[in-house]
Amino acid sequence: MNAWNQPFYDALERKDIGAFLDQLIVFGVIASILLCLNVAQSWFNQMIKPKLRVWLVGDRSTADNRRKPASRARLWVHSLD
Repeated sequence: MNAWNQPFYDALERKDIGAFLDQLIVFGVIASILLCLNVAQSWFNQMIKPKLRVWLVGDRSTADNRRKPASRARLWVHSLD
């Protein structure tokens, strides 16, 4: 990203429309790649959370019971004590 800054600002300083448009395309490619990486990271985090919860609890049935509304209410009431 830093290597891209200098040519971009040089094109602006020279008022070179062709070079500016080329650098704008480079920016679009960089932004697209970063967006894809961000979406992939978010997807990975969402996929790994349930697996980590099951691993932490150690029993799938216990993890499933915590998802039920009544269980959450009981946990909330006990946390107030």
